[in-house]
Amino acid sequence: MPTIRQRVITRIYGEGFGAMIAASVTDRAITHLRHAVRHDPELIDVSKLVPGESYVISTRPAPSRKERKLEQEAVAAHRKLDKALRPSRSTRRLERKLGASVLQAQQAESGSRRWTQAMVRVQIQERALERRLQPSAKARRLSAELDTVNTSLERRRMAALTKARKKARPPRTRVFR
Repeated sequence: MPTIRQRVITRIYGEGFGAMIAASVTDRAITHLRHAVRHDPELIDVSKLVPGESYVISTRPAPSRKERKLEQEAVAAHRKLDKALRPSRSTRRLERKLGASVLQAQQAESGSRRWTQAMVRVQIQERALERRLQPSAKARRLSAELDTVNTSLERRRMAALTKARKKARPPRTRVFR
């Protein structure tokens, strides 16, 4: 017995390849719609209580528009800071050269001219790598911005939680018996 959806698709698109594609698109759209509308219960915690123990469930209020905007700013600032701190191609190349120089120094006989030259190269490349790995002024500025956004976000969240606690009725406690 065909469903109503199958009958409608067959009537509109016929029984060919187009009907098959239309059915799959329709099924996918309905599945996404169901997933968006239906919310399954979320498991938060599993606790085994001993007789006489109690538990308190407290929830935080939904984020305000300002809080959501600050969250987006924090994510964007974190992304920018990660990009600023990511090593460049030339830094990675310098790291590879340093590794090769260290290997040459290890393979050379200690005290020889080749070993001395390799050690000089290692020291020069180590200093250059240290300079490159120092955070730039831009990275320091972005880090300060991220800290500022995170502190204001935390301050706003704590204020919302405090305000919700003041308005809320006393918490319900359940004692396991």
